[in-house]
Amino acid sequence: MNKIASFIMVLIIFIILILYFTFSWGFVSSILAKWFIYPIFPQFPVLTWLQFSGISFLLTSLLHGKSNTIGDEDENWIKKLLINIFNPWVLLVTAWIFKIIMT
Repeated sequence: MNKIASFIMVLIIFIILILYFTFSWGFVSSILAKWFIYPIFPQFPVLTWLQFSGISFLLTSLLHGKSNTIGDEDENWIKKLLINIFNPWVLLVTAWIFKIIMT
């Protein structure tokens, strides 16, 4: 019974991480589109962050060549996990600074 509970807990954490990564990249993509795409291409359809999240799901499934998996043999798996968690927000802050410089 203890192994089943551990498996279910790992599965729930895995699902939460997948949803977090997808929705965070979708949100960041929607902000970047507002800043850089829509002013240049006003005829481009305005997409919500949920639609960008769906695009993120699609692109991840099609372009899964590079794997950022965290294996048990890897000693720095916590470091890689934290980098992957903060990656979208670092990109957003960097793009914001770039936008301020451009205007």
